[in-house]
Amino acid sequence: MSLQVKYLHEPVVETDGKRILVDREWPADITPQEAEMHSWYKDVGPSNDLLDWYGDDPSRFSEYKEKYVSELDGNPLVQAEITQIRELSKSDKVTLLHAAKDPVMNNAAILKEYLEAKM
Repeated sequence: MSLQVKYLHEPVVETDGKRILVDREWPADITPQEAEMHSWYKDVGPSNDLLDWYGDDPSRFSEYKEKYVSELDGNPLVQAEITQIRELSKSDKVTLLHAAKDPVMNNAAILKEYLEAKM
């Protein structure tokens, strides 16, 4: 499995492979054409309730991560998208895109870790 995480606004490079946005909401400051992405898997993004609770508060990140993983485990729509990401990553590099400004504390990083642990 070849996965990487990248901020949506970082420049596109050839080594990105398939670029997949994994946020539930579309970021207001970029168009789909500017994002140059393969797909948008919004169901794997954290719920709006969870995002509201988290509020980008670093002191809540550990609990946010646990709650997000619970959401990933408990939703059949999410599991379908996870299967698609796994299948893509078998033959190509997959870049999980996020709109969070923090390069470490974001849902794409958690999702990458989740996917790698499930392999």
